[in-house]
Amino acid sequence: MTKNSEKTSQAATIADTIFRQATSWPSNAGTPTVKPMKSIRGRVRDAHGQRGATLAILLAGTSLMGSPVMSHAETTSGDGAAPYRIEEVIVTARRKSETLQDTPVSVTPLSGELIKDLGIQEISGLSKMVPNARFTESSGSGGSSALFIRGQGSSSTSLFQEPSVGVYIDGVFSPRATGNLFSLPDIERVEVLRGPQGTLFGRNTTGGAVLITTTMPQEDAGGIVDFSYGKHNDSSLAFVLHSGEIGSTGIKAKLAYKDRNRDGWVEAPGMAESDWGGSVQERQASFDLLYENDNNLSIRNTVSWSRRENEVPWQILFATPAASEVYASSTNPPPVISLKPQDLQYRDPRRSRGSEFELLSNTLTIEQEINEALTFKSITGYRKLDQNMSTSLGGSYVNVPVLDFDTFTVSVEPLVGHVTPFNPGKQEQFSQEFQLSGDIDEFNYILGLYYWQEEVDERLDVVFGIPGGGPFGPVSVNRFTSREYELDKESTAIFGQLEYQPAMFDSRLSIGAGLRYSRDEVTLKRRSEAASIPAGLFRSNPEQSDDFDNLGFSGFVSYDWGENLMTYVNIGSAFRGGGFNATAINTPSFDEETVLSYEVGAKSTTLDGRVQLNLSGFYMDYEDLQLLSFDPDVGGSFVRNAGEATIAGVEVELIALLTDYIQIDGQYGYVDADMKEFLSGGVDISDQSNFPYIAKNSYRIGAQFTSAATPVGVFTFRTDYAYTGESAGDLIDDGGFGAGFMTGADKNLSARLSLTQIPTGNSELKLKLQIYGDNLTDNRFESFYANFGTTLGTAVASFNRPRNFGISLSAEF
Repeated sequence: MTKNSEKTSQAATIADTIFRQATSWPSNAGTPTVKPMKSIRGRVRDAHGQRGATLAILLAGTSLMGSPVMSHAETTSGDGAAPYRIEEVIVTARRKSETLQDTPVSVTPLSGELIKDLGIQEISGLSKMVPNARFTESSGSGGSSALFIRGQGSSSTSLFQEPSVGVYIDGVFSPRATGNLFSLPDIERVEVLRGPQGTLFGRNTTGGAVLITTTMPQEDAGGIVDFSYGKHNDSSLAFVLHSGEIGSTGIKAKLAYKDRNRDGWVEAPGMAESDWGGSVQERQASFDLLYENDNNLSIRNTVSWSRRENEVPWQILFATPAASEVYASSTNPPPVISLKPQDLQYRDPRRSRGSEFELLSNTLTIEQEINEALTFKSITGYRKLDQNMSTSLGGSYVNVPVLDFDTFTVSVEPLVGHVTPFNPGKQEQFSQEFQLSGDIDEFNYILGLYYWQEEVDERLDVVFGIPGGGPFGPVSVNRFTSREYELDKESTAIFGQLEYQPAMFDSRLSIGAGLRYSRDEVTLKRRSEAASIPAGLFRSNPEQSDDFDNLGFSGFVSYDWGENLMTYVNIGSAFRGGGFNATAINTPSFDEETVLSYEVGAKSTTLDGRVQLNLSGFYMDYEDLQLLSFDPDVGGSFVRNAGEATIAGVEVELIALLTDYIQIDGQYGYVDADMKEFLSGGVDISDQSNFPYIAKNSYRIGAQFTSAATPVGVFTFRTDYAYTGESAGDLIDDGGFGAGFMTGADKNLSARLSLTQIPTGNSELKLKLQIYGDNLTDNRFESFYANFGTTLGTAVASFNRPRNFGISLSAEF
């Protein structure tokens, strides 16, 4: 057996023993006594001194803020019964494995088991578990994510715009919103890093980073099959199969697949429910090969593929008198105009599909541990994305009087919404990262080189229906715009971080600092721009190039005051790449966004490991903050820079085991965002500006009860209430149409009842049955909002999913 295999076997035995203790399963005869894990500041070792980092994650069956593994302490109480305590969770937020409570970073880990236990199949379900986070589907497409952490994020699906929350899948940067939905069938864990992460993770992390890790091929053959069915015919079938070691080659394989289909809830008369607003059809597959040998060499290659189609439900909230008059003259049913969700959308029958994407990727990871002082790691990534985003932001299909701008004649004809984008595009990227890391006496370090190259080819066609009147009566003037472009980007970086733990302080004190130098080169080639008003095909700045340099830094001091408390102070910078507004006509480029962040925090574990309380406070100072704005005169949305802004806040995370069977947990987040300077046309409009999709307050409280073993298994009941406050709908509140509109608050009550340890007569087969309900109070709110102003005459929104419930069954073998 190889050294890595021995580590795998040992960690698996530890995990199995803890799991059996925590769930009162009888241990098999002859199970060896397990020595406790030792947590050494800055590194994780098992009792034998071996690195247990990668495999110790197996012990973290659930996250701190969810349904944690509870294990018996090594000592017993006075009556001889071993008390339960919160199991340590391993994270990799600093590019190395260490326990959550030893990490001087604000990070929330969510295990794959927790994600399945909570029935999370969409990204919105993740954000309720993370303070000051808002994750949802993007405004233009249900196949894209809109990630906001501590008030920073982006809702654009355009391929030219940089995110402010970086997403990494198995160490590879995934830069575009499309495809980042976290619905993979084989997630091991998701780590949400709150706050800028500019040194270790680089560009486009001014708000934070999301690290997604998929499961490794296992030592033994086996697998798991999951099936669920719920309201709206929401059915999902997924499986993960492990080959185990193939002979004595050191090679292991894994195959994962997921098939999900859901009908919509926003009725589209004349169409099948599978085409209604909110519908989803998605397929995902991946294949892993892992090689390990006696010399601590590990080579892993993962090929993954995914495809998704969906319809985004939109509804008109407001309409100007001119727009209302035009729509009322329709010979088809007029559009629904209401501040409340009506779940009705008359859609153009000529449209055969909604938004869709297809994604292919390959990740090759090579790791060689030479000795304790030196480990080499290489991460090579390739990603190819094809997207076709198409929707009707007008929310309806009407026959209205349309004015031909050339002939000045009026005819009644179909109008596809008043804002209808058609957005096909391709994105292809290659990345290479090399890392050197290790521990040398009182120091540990990481050094890295990074290269990233991207090619984008995108077209955006938009039809605007502009309501009008005058001598022609209520009419719509159709305006068409079209842009095509190519975008090439290259980014190179060198980074390093050094941590010092003086022996004189018994390794309780940690002092660290890091630097990262980055250089971006961006080239935009506009192939064509066309518009119907004014008519014609024209080019504007057909080729533009620019480059951006940034030297970022980080520093921290932490102190372990004993078994119960660790405090830390962080300072760091990050940047978000600049670029060009490729899909907007005659708009200036935008500069890079920079941020300087300060954070203080404390992490405590008390009452014999039964209570964990983590606190953090932060202050972030932004320069040239990038914000998304809409203007029909330039053909849609574009990025603009605000001069200065600050964002401050606090976060609290708590988990408590009240008894051996009852647990409560939750979190609270507060954000105060202030626009200091926002120049528009030389005028400071900061007093009129807002931070869209930023809620001042958010919180969640959860409770869980686990029964003792019964003849049919172990019952677990869990309920959560999550609240995210209302937020501004517009970037600019100019006192005009729809001024001051606030999106509604998300008030989500969920519950689920699980049955585990179901007797099967086969010790290798584990069954789990679950009944769940989400949004039980049927609270509806605007998940996304767009104000098109008085020119187009409407403001629209998409509403969240109504109350839903279902059942799931899983089998592990």
